[in-house]
Amino acid sequence: MLPFEFRAKIITRKLKMPKQTSSPSKQPSSFSRLPAAFRARLDSLQRRLAGQSSSFPKPGTAASLRNLRARLLNLLLLSGAIIGTVLYVSALLPSFEKGLYTANVIYTIVYLWLLVVTFFRRIVYWIRASSLLFILYILGVTNLFYSGLNVDAGLFLLTFIVMTSLLIGLRGGLGTIVLSSLSVAALGFLVVDGALTPSLRLPQENPMLWVIGGLVLLLTGILLTISLKALVSGLETSLVEASALTEELEQANETLRASEADYRSIFENAAEGIFQSTPGDRFLRINPAMARIYGYASPQEMATSVGDIKQGLYVNPAQREEWQRILQENGSVTGFESEEYRKDGSMIWVLSSTRAVRDASGAVLFYEGMLEDITERKRAEEQIQRQFKRLSALRTIDAAISGSHNLRLTLEITLAQIVTQLGVDAADVLLLDPHTQILEYAAGRGFRTPALQHTKLRLGQGYAGIAGLERKTILVTDLRSRKTDFLRSPYFKSEGFDTCCCVPLIAKGETKGVLEIFHRQPVEGDSEWQVFLETLAEQVAIAVDSAQLFTNLQRSNADLALAYDTTLEGWSKALDLRDRETEDHTQRVTEMTLKLARGMGISDVELMHVRRGALLHDIGKMGVPDSILLKPAKLTDEEWVIMRSHPQFAYNMLSSIEFLRPALDIPYCHHEKWDGTGYPRGLKGEQIPLAARIFAVVDVWDALNSNRPYRKAWSREKTLEYVKTNSGTHFDPKVVEAFLRLQQGEE
Repeated sequence: MLPFEFRAKIITRKLKMPKQTSSPSKQPSSFSRLPAAFRARLDSLQRRLAGQSSSFPKPGTAASLRNLRARLLNLLLLSGAIIGTVLYVSALLPSFEKGLYTANVIYTIVYLWLLVVTFFRRIVYWIRASSLLFILYILGVTNLFYSGLNVDAGLFLLTFIVMTSLLIGLRGGLGTIVLSSLSVAALGFLVVDGALTPSLRLPQENPMLWVIGGLVLLLTGILLTISLKALVSGLETSLVEASALTEELEQANETLRASEADYRSIFENAAEGIFQSTPGDRFLRINPAMARIYGYASPQEMATSVGDIKQGLYVNPAQREEWQRILQENGSVTGFESEEYRKDGSMIWVLSSTRAVRDASGAVLFYEGMLEDITERKRAEEQIQRQFKRLSALRTIDAAISGSHNLRLTLEITLAQIVTQLGVDAADVLLLDPHTQILEYAAGRGFRTPALQHTKLRLGQGYAGIAGLERKTILVTDLRSRKTDFLRSPYFKSEGFDTCCCVPLIAKGETKGVLEIFHRQPVEGDSEWQVFLETLAEQVAIAVDSAQLFTNLQRSNADLALAYDTTLEGWSKALDLRDRETEDHTQRVTEMTLKLARGMGISDVELMHVRRGALLHDIGKMGVPDSILLKPAKLTDEEWVIMRSHPQFAYNMLSSIEFLRPALDIPYCHHEKWDGTGYPRGLKGEQIPLAARIFAVVDVWDALNSNRPYRKAWSREKTLEYVKTNSGTHFDPKVVEAFLRLQQGEE
């Protein structure tokens, strides 16, 4: 693309070309009253002045060459006619003195007639030229010959030879070459015949000399004519080349004009902004689209108003500096985004592509580029980013709700997201006590003082109480000038809040509390902001409801577990009351079993089942008759069979209770022995559950240390010895080692 200044000059010259103001047919009425011939000449002249006449063919065409050659021939012909006429008139007086009246009159009439016919009638050119020159030759030679004016005759004939050679050489045909040669030969015959100079007369008795002289003269005429033709052909070739060059130049100008018209059309009608600016941050040219983008009425207004691009348009001047840096390093900038001011002060985002135009030395002349308004796209991107962040915030809140049952922790995470995503300064949650109907502070974020940590409001009291009671969102602005209910805290004014928004927390149709958000500036929240606020409030309500449900469930589970354990303890006490010999035995072995199990690394969950199993270890004796269970004497073999069935009785009683099934190991297996000689199933080694192996040592230890109807209690040392002795046969050796360490620790 040519530089803009060059294109502008071409357009300027084009605009300054003369324009036809009216057509020839729209002349004043007096024009129609002129003679037809004069009107035709005037019309032709008018068309010539308007650049429309066919007499001026387009440069570089064949018609233009013929026109040029015809003009040259006409000029030569006119010159020859004028010179010949002068010489002829100068010879008339001497010829009249000689008495040549009739011949001169006839010759003059014929000459004038041919002269008129040659210049004013349309006759083939070479016929006109040849006829006129031939008549000039006859008249001039005849008059000068008879008048005896040899010098005048010589000048006339010399002029005739030159004019004839030029005219016929320019015509260039074979016939004209012959005619020119014959003319020169005829002149030569006149000379050598002595008609002009008697001293050159050839002797008539030697005709060979006449023939040789005629051939020499004929050859001279031919050579002169051919030389002139070559000269004219060379001139014509140069004219053809010049015409071709002129035509190429005209085509280039037409292409340039078309390109400039296209560029101008694109520049003026493009939807994108097109500009040129100087390295000094001033606009050179601006198209209408760019002026519209920036809110100006015209490009001239924008170019005049924006004196400094960096300071006048850019919201962040550092963006302009970055743009200049990239342009200097790479020579062009593509897809550069910047935030700029419009005429009315509003801000838009533009996407520009610019290149540097340099001179031959590499110096920057100006910058030119295109830009488009991408404000809507940027807003859409920002909205997508906001929505993505808000979805991430909701996901974080969901994870906090599902991953933690700590309500305070969940509320802190939720409030952090609320403050960040809504762009407010502070937020808190007030929870409703369903029994007292009082809103109490539960968690907060962003407060400078503990202003609201001791809040207690009844439903209907204050903005938060009204929001909770009426179950609708309340927005309060200009808090500084209002008499509010925040007298509940003497420090509230120091927070400097301007806006407060109270949203009720409703889950499953029940009011759980109120979410309060505060901002120290007026909140400019649109409908999307309000919807997101309500969504966050729903999440908070769900978090509160879930936490309350979990708390209630935990409380219910604890109450149920306590009820189970109390029931088990009641059963064990009932067994002790039935068998007075083992009174308090169950409580003692339970406590010692838990100590030993804990020392061996049993988990807390398993310890719970160990405790329940220890409490119910003799539950099977409920199936043993009192006559056997309370018999003071030794039992018979048949009675031992029944007595040893109590572990099976325990299994039959407890196995159908899901809650007690994990505790069956002790009631069912505590009479099994390490060497496999125990009952009821004869399990051996590690086939015996660990809880049963632990309890077996404790049960024997407590039984030997207690009085029975059939024996006295053993001493501590004797019991320990018995336990050591039965290690590996009755008891698990590892359990015995742990038991001995426990006893040593108690000592």
